[in-house]
Amino acid sequence: MKKTILLIMLILGFECSYSQKGVKDSIFVRIDKLDQNKFSYGISGGKIIALTVLIKNKYENSLGFASGYFNSDLVLKEKTTIDSKKVVEYKTYNEMLNKDFYDIYFHYHTYFIISEDKYNYLVLEVRPILPPELNKM
Repeated sequence: MKKTILLIMLILGFECSYSQKGVKDSIFVRIDKLDQNKFSYGISGGKIIALTVLIKNKYENSLGFASGYFNSDLVLKEKTTIDSKKVVEYKTYNEMLNKDFYDIYFHYHTYFIISEDKYNYLVLEVRPILPPELNKM
């Protein structure tokens, strides 16, 4: 019995560590096009620590995003270095989350586009916060 439990824990530990490293791709989500009343953010120590997008998904009426583990720095990314297929509107991103939340959560780097100029995007790397019903699994 103990060996079985240890084996299960080993497999789950391997799965968790692999999932964090198994990044498939990056997604750049345009929140700069959203109405100001559709999102809010929290600031601590001069850094953006959390964002909440007030658009309904299949789990909740809003979804929170944490930026704390990425040092919360805004970064300029050159438009020419980003594949235009990776830049999506929030509505499209929301549909992706509705299809497979865990895939996005574990395997994609998500960047919110805060602003843009002629050559660059101003981005913030975030990770979705698991909704309570998914957090129980």
